[in-house]
Amino acid sequence: MYFLKTKDQVLQAFRGFVKWIERLTGCLVKLFRPDRAGEYLSEAFTKYLAKKGIQRLPASSNTPQENPVAECFNCTASEGITAMLSAANMSCS
Repeated sequence: MYFLKTKDQVLQAFRGFVKWIERLTGCLVKLFRPDRAGEYLSEAFTKYLAKKGIQRLPASSNTPQENPVAECFNCTASEGITAMLSAANMSCS
């Protein structure tokens, strides 16, 4: 999980993730299944995916049920982050 201050940091975080996962597994990332958020559709992101040979297969709009594992993780992570911020007496917003 990467904590980003702004959405323009997505590509940098994704590059780091790809490096890490390829080093960890010894396998190349071949497929990326994002939602249709704009940060995944930028020209820079598209160029990076093409350079690495990664196919982007976006999910249909407004259909989180297409990826229930990710949705479950997002919910669990969000609750955990909120609990940690609360325990540290920090704001959630």
